[in-house]
Amino acid sequence: MRVRVNLIPFIIALFGLALWSNALYGPFVFDDWVYAAENPYIRDLSNLLDTSGPRYMAYLSFALNYHVGGEDPFGFHLFNVIVHVINSILLFYLVLSVFETPVFKNNLGDDRLRGTRLPVALLTSLIFLSHPLQTQAVTYITQRFTSLSTLFYLASALSYIRAGISSGKGAPGEKRALYAASLLSAVLAMKTKEIGLTLPFIIALIEYAMFHEEGRSYGVWRRVKYLAPFFLTLLIVPVSLAMQTGWGGWGGGGGGVGAYNEIEEVMASRKLSEATGIPRWGYLITQSTVIMRYLRLLLWPSGQQFDYYYPLKTSIFEPWVLASSLFLLTVISLSFYIFIRTLGKKAPLLTVASFGVLWFFITLSVESSVIPIHDAINEHRVYLPSAGIMLSFVSSLFLALGYLNERLRAGLKSGTLAAVMFSLIVPPLSIATFLRNEVWRDEVRLYEDEAGKNPHEASPHNYLGIAYSSRGRLEEAANEFREAVRIKPGHVPAHVNLARASLKLGLLDEALREFRTLTALNPGNIYHRINLSVLYLNKGLRKEAEEEIGKALEINPESKDAKKVLSYMKSERKGRIVIR
Repeated sequence: MRVRVNLIPFIIALFGLALWSNALYGPFVFDDWVYAAENPYIRDLSNLLDTSGPRYMAYLSFALNYHVGGEDPFGFHLFNVIVHVINSILLFYLVLSVFETPVFKNNLGDDRLRGTRLPVALLTSLIFLSHPLQTQAVTYITQRFTSLSTLFYLASALSYIRAGISSGKGAPGEKRALYAASLLSAVLAMKTKEIGLTLPFIIALIEYAMFHEEGRSYGVWRRVKYLAPFFLTLLIVPVSLAMQTGWGGWGGGGGGVGAYNEIEEVMASRKLSEATGIPRWGYLITQSTVIMRYLRLLLWPSGQQFDYYYPLKTSIFEPWVLASSLFLLTVISLSFYIFIRTLGKKAPLLTVASFGVLWFFITLSVESSVIPIHDAINEHRVYLPSAGIMLSFVSSLFLALGYLNERLRAGLKSGTLAAVMFSLIVPPLSIATFLRNEVWRDEVRLYEDEAGKNPHEASPHNYLGIAYSSRGRLEEAANEFREAVRIKPGHVPAHVNLARASLKLGLLDEALREFRTLTALNPGNIYHRINLSVLYLNKGLRKEAEEEIGKALEINPESKDAKKVLSYMKSERKGRIVIR
């Protein structure tokens, strides 16, 4: 059995690398350019000397990727896939270790289904590895924030359990080393993404549930001694936010406040910044329906999207909001009740199933509670929580099949049941993941998929237009930009892109109309006025051109671009000036 267990991580790794191989050749998409490919702060390794930022570890990994492979997305994708494979292996060992803790170990032999420890751990790991819902956290380079934080999160939980169950010769030293590894991993999780804030509560749940046997108390002091350092790590995120300087706000440091503002402006222009002004109550009640969507996607992963354009709910008494809230409260309450009632009661699979549900809701709480985030729903947010739901699903499935096996006296062994479940679950998920990664592999196909699923939203059409334009398909690009501004007349990036596409197509009147619209939408933008002035000049409208360049110089009297255009006008040269 030991040989088999030691071989399993290699099997998981080989299967995972083969399954996710087509994710390695995708391009940079969406905000990958902002965070990774064109981020000026990862290009200077001296920035890494400032560790103040709350997402330092993720940016450190981006910097290492850049300095090894430059702007080639292959290395970034390879790193993400390797992280995902490691997470699946860690999850396998984590589930395996849960069954070795005192509260479970002494009762496994009396469960309805014997020999479930290894099959439950392996099947949970393989579902986590092969589920298509993980694509956004793995194939989307930017969401390394989530997958890398999950790596440290799982490593911390696993090390804590292994420290608690270590025994034999040299156990005290081994316990201390594993405990230190767990605490260090917790710190790194919180320095990668804010979802690490839930880790101390998971550690406390593990300590209470798995290292407390019926009739034997470990004492309050023992719990305080082991748990206090983990709860002290809760200070890491707020302290990091308070200390951030420059790009330290995004994970590194050393750039200065101006640099930080530069990235923030880029993010805001691309609809990437965190929410401001979103009502907490509206966000909270919306999350009940969002979590139901997550659960549906976990059970039936069809209709996946990058951006769901999910409207905020306004009242808890809306039928679907109320029904979702009541259902989730029932699930949480029932899971907590089962968890408490079954501890040490010779029902380890039931206990593990309820633990998985609690894991799901606790780890999801940072992004699905009262803290408003720009987008109400994103698939990558369920990456870490999904481990709990998958554990709960597999445990419940084994429990139900074991019960039926006993009632029907079929005499099927757990290994046989595991093989049946594997063949019914893992291959379909793997095919869906491979196909989803094929969509991510080509930016035009990805944006066409988004626009097709969100035909009444402006941003997908704008993204698709950019993709068409990069391929030289200017007519199609212009049509997409036109559709974007038709849907949302105030969509500035789409107006800019339509103006540029019109110029390339020689449609000067349309370009002129778009630049007029842009100056009306954002009268303080000097470049819109310079471009409009140049376009007027090229059309022979000198008076209008002089008026616009005058307004541009009022905005910034030192603008070199504006002075260049003004100098061109004064020289009275003929011919077209190149538009910015």
